[in-house]
Amino acid sequence: MIEAQIEQRIRSIKKRVEGWAEVSLVKDALKNPHDTRLINNLNSAFLEIVKSDAILQTFNLLDCSAACVASSIPERIGLKEMQEVVSKKSDFIKAMNGESNIMGAFMAISSGRPVLSIAVPVFIDGKVKGVLRPIVDIAWFNSEMLEPLTADSRCKAIVYHPELNLDVYKGHNFTLVIKKGYIKPDIPYLPEMSQSISGIIRYKKTDNNSIIAAYKWVEEPKWLIVVEQSMSDVLRPIIDIKYSAIKIAILLFIMSIFAASAAIRPILADIHNCIDMARYIQKGDMDKRVILSCKGDIGELAKSLNDMADGIKERDATIKASELRYKAIFDSAVEGIFQTKKMGSLSLQTLHLQIFLGYHLYKNFSL
Repeated sequence: MIEAQIEQRIRSIKKRVEGWAEVSLVKDALKNPHDTRLINNLNSAFLEIVKSDAILQTFNLLDCSAACVASSIPERIGLKEMQEVVSKKSDFIKAMNGESNIMGAFMAISSGRPVLSIAVPVFIDGKVKGVLRPIVDIAWFNSEMLEPLTADSRCKAIVYHPELNLDVYKGHNFTLVIKKGYIKPDIPYLPEMSQSISGIIRYKKTDNNSIIAAYKWVEEPKWLIVVEQSMSDVLRPIIDIKYSAIKIAILLFIMSIFAASAAIRPILADIHNCIDMARYIQKGDMDKRVILSCKGDIGELAKSLNDMADGIKERDATIKASELRYKAIFDSAVEGIFQTKKMGSLSLQTLHLQIFLGYHLYKNFSL
C-alpha cells in the first residue's frame, strides 16, 4: 500500500511537470531566450512552484544543448558547469529523444544531497526544443510526502539509496540551494537487501530499539522503500493478552476461595459460569459471554470477563491485521521464495514461486 502511494505521488509530480511543458510561457522562453522580461517572469513562476511544493530543490528549463534558459535560481542561467554535467545525464538525453523519465537517486552538485530528477521534453511544432527538469530532494520527499502517510500508525516509511556515495562532492562549496547537510536514515544495509528485490528484515537502531521492517527496491527512480515498525509495537497486543490472562487467573483464584465458604453457596452457579467463561477465553473462544442474574462482586467479575473477552478479541483482530500486512508484503514479492522441511519437501512458498513452476495452470493446486 505504501509503495503504491509513493508511486502515485511520483506520477503526480511527473504529470504536473508534463502539464508545465505545454504552457505557452515555457515555449516562448525557448523561442526567445534573450527576452529579459519573459525569462524573469518564468523564473518567478518556477520559484513559486518550488516554494509551494516543498520537496523540490529547483525547477529548470534547458535548451537542446542543456544550457539553462530559466530557473527558480536565476544564477544558473548560462552556468557552464551545470550545462556540462546535465548534458551527459541519461534523463536529459532520454527527454531530448521525446521520453519523459525519472532518474535517481544521485548526489546533487549544488547541494551535496541525494536527489532525483524528472526530465520532460518540451515540444514546439512537433519537435523537442528543450527539457523541463525539476530536482526533487529525497529527504524532503520523506518528510513532506511520506510522514503524513504514516501519521496515524506506528509504522514509518522511508525512501533512500543505501549504496549512494555521500562523499562524492565532499568539500564542494554548496551555495545555490539547500545548505543543510543530509542525514542518512538509521537503517543498516544488510546483505539480504542487496541480494533480493524485497523482503522482511530485523535490526537494531543506534538507540538499541529493535525494529522489524519490510523493504523493496524500485527501478524508476532507483531507490529503496523501507517501512519499519518497532518490535515493541508489534508485540504489544500479545503482551496485553498475557497480562489479561494473569488478571483472569488472579480473579479466579480469589473467587475460588470464596466459593469454598458455605455462605456463598447461592452464587456458586454464577461463579462456575465465570470459570467456564475463563476456560472459553483460554481455549481462544472469544464469542462466549457470561449472563448472570446476580449483581455485586460476582456481577462485576462477569462484566470484567466479558469486557476482557471483548478486549482480547479486538487485540487478536489487530494482530491478524498486522500479520496480513506483512503477509501481503511477502505474497507480493516478485521473486520465488520458499521454505522446506528437513526431508526437502516444500512447507512454505510465495505465489510467484508457484507461477514460476507452472502450478498456476491448475485451478485449486496448493503445496
